[in-house]
Amino acid sequence: MSTAETAEFTAFGPWVDDVTDAAGVPRLYRDFPLDFAKAELVLKVPRNIARRDAHPGMDLYDALLIVDAEATTVLSRQDDTYTTRTVPHAALVAIVDSVLLLDGRLVLHVDEGEPLEITYNGSSQGVMSRLATVLRRLSPTERDGSSVVASAGHPTGDIGALDGERDYALLGAWRELAGREPAVTLAGAHGSRLLPPAGGLVARLVDRLRPSMLTAAVVGTSPDGCHVLHRRRHVDTGKTTDLSLVPHVPVPPSDGAHRAPRPPALRRPAHHRDRRRRRQDRIRRARRLHDRGHPDPRPLGSPRRTKKPPGDRGFSCW
Repeated sequence: MSTAETAEFTAFGPWVDDVTDAAGVPRLYRDFPLDFAKAELVLKVPRNIARRDAHPGMDLYDALLIVDAEATTVLSRQDDTYTTRTVPHAALVAIVDSVLLLDGRLVLHVDEGEPLEITYNGSSQGVMSRLATVLRRLSPTERDGSSVVASAGHPTGDIGALDGERDYALLGAWRELAGREPAVTLAGAHGSRLLPPAGGLVARLVDRLRPSMLTAAVVGTSPDGCHVLHRRRHVDTGKTTDLSLVPHVPVPPSDGAHRAPRPPALRRPAHHRDRRRRRQDRIRRARRLHDRGHPDPRPLGSPRRTKKPPGDRGFSCW
């Protein structure tokens, strides 16, 4: 066992660490030509395993993030080797950093291709927020958040719409953002609100037990981008509070053309959609049988068949 393996195992933990020299690079990625003189920021993301399950001979880091003046390079562990993906800053259209307790996700949306997703332990949200700030600083400079809001339709609402236990976290996040970046101005907000049930009696009963709620959101603009604070799920079910927090930062490109990713459609939960689909299938089958001339086994208004009482066997005893 080498000294480097022992040092890497000793420093291993659930947190995302800065890498400032060659000695701090995980052994899996040491053959990559990394120039620290040109790098703005280098981070190593650990594997999602408990320390008791790790040993010095393992590759303990899932990713190595290298940010320079032109692009972000991500080295991702894949078995005993790694893959490389480079995202130019000019192709970046949105940065989404979400945390749900210890489940952290940083997603970089690009104008072409699949988004780049990096999972991390939520205890390192401060480090990943610093990464998002560096990416915003290095992206094209001629951009205005008001252009994104204007192209999507100006939002309405005031910060006072955030009220109640469900929205306290978003309200605190907005105040923290406004204090950290004084140039950010409020463009619109809406609080959490219940959605009316769709369907018949069964759907309404299910909605009473697991109500569908549109979660809150806040939109702010600044000279260098647009900020959207929202929950990880836009439509939530159940009576528990969604504790996720998603600072979503669309970055308009320098050419002025808005290419921000399309937001997910606000759809009802799957169990609502499946129940409605089954009901529509039953109606279609009944119509096909009626068109073919089959008699309806249960005409409308016919009495419902009931079970006979246990003592009734079809005859009487005198």
